[in-house]
This record gives sequence, C-alpha cells and structure tokens, in this order.
Amino acid sequence: MAVARLHLRAYMSGVYLTFEQLANDVSETYMGVIGEPLVWLVLTVIDIYIWIVIIGVVMSWLVAFKVINTSNRFVYMVGDMTHRMTEPALKPIRNMLPQLNGIDLSPMALILGLIVLKKIVHNIYMGML
Repeated sequence: MAVARLHLRAYMSGVYLTFEQLANDVSETYMGVIGEPLVWLVLTVIDIYIWIVIIGVVMSWLVAFKVINTSNRFVYMVGDMTHRMTEPALKPIRNMLPQLNGIDLSPMALILGLIVLKKIVHNIYMGML
C-alpha cells in the first residue's frame, strides 16, 4: 500500500523512481513506524531496571539501619522482588570488583553499564535513519 502511494506520488510529480528507490523509501518508512516504538520500549525497560536497582540499594540501606523492618509483609515482598530482579546482574559484577570493607560498588557499576547501553542503543537507532 505504501509502495502504491509512493509510486502514485512519483507518477503525479512527473519524476521517475526506480524500484530500489521505492523500496528504500518504504523501508525507511517502516523503520520509523516499527523501529521507533521498539527503541522506545527498550530504553524504557532499561530505565525501569535502573530504578529497580536504586530501590533495592535504598531498601538495603534502610533495612541495615533498621529504619524499616522486613517483618512487614509489604517491605519483605518489595525487598525480595528487587533482590530477585537485580541479583542475576549484580552477582557477576560483585565477583569482578574488589572487596572494599563492606562497600558494594556493583550497583553503581551496573547503573553505569546500563546508561552506556542506553546510549549505544540510541546511537545505533539514529545511525539506521
């Protein structure tokens, strides 16, 4: 349908377009239609994961300083959920980073890595346009 519209537009303007030019125009149109929401979805998922990591870090501090109590069912569920979602990504980073007397830098390294990944995804998409 988009090819027919482009062909009709080319015919009406008196400009002759080859089939390759029509195919390129259609692929660029579909890349914008499909690619942009897909990239938005990937970047949004990365943002949400960054916030889950931050929530997990803050909750671990609040539990460690006894500001919140894990015997509360809601606090326990949120803490368990953040732990289950972030631990698979944090464990390999913890194994690579040196121990710093109880200071865990793996969430910061993970967040920096996710920010770099967002930039890479964005640059790849912008390069496709």
